[in-house]
Parts: sequence; C-alpha cells; structure tokens
Amino acid sequence: MSFNQRFYTKTKQRPEGGEWDKIPRTDTNTASLGIGATLALSPNLSMVTSIGAGLTEDSPDYQISLRFPYRF
Repeated sequence: MSFNQRFYTKTKQRPEGGEWDKIPRTDTNTASLGIGATLALSPNLSMVTSIGAGLTEDSPDYQISLRFPYRF
C-alpha cells in the first residue's frame, strides 16, 4: 500500500531582456493511493503488480503497473 503526494509551485519565465511572466495552472497538487502485490516466480524472478487511484483533480484517474524484476 502506498500514498504519494507532490506539490508544484507556480512557474515563471522571462524572455531575454524582458519581465518575468507567470505561467497559468502551473501550481498543482497531485496525490494518489496505491495497492499492490509481489509474487516470486523463481528464486531470481518476481512479478510486481500495482494499481493506483488519483485523489486530486491534477493527478491521473488511475495507474496500472506490471513489472518483472530479475536478480542476477
């Protein structure tokens, strides 16, 4: 089980020799809640699965992950 949250502050840009301008909608807050499981397929190979749900408007609605890490 996991919880991830990130805060991003407002971004500014300045053309060469110009004034600083704020970029709209660059201050965001993303949060997601995830759950997953790991299954050992062999002594060196495992399968890692996870499903996540977005908790804020700025985060993806859902995330699905499937990985196969191998130990040498």
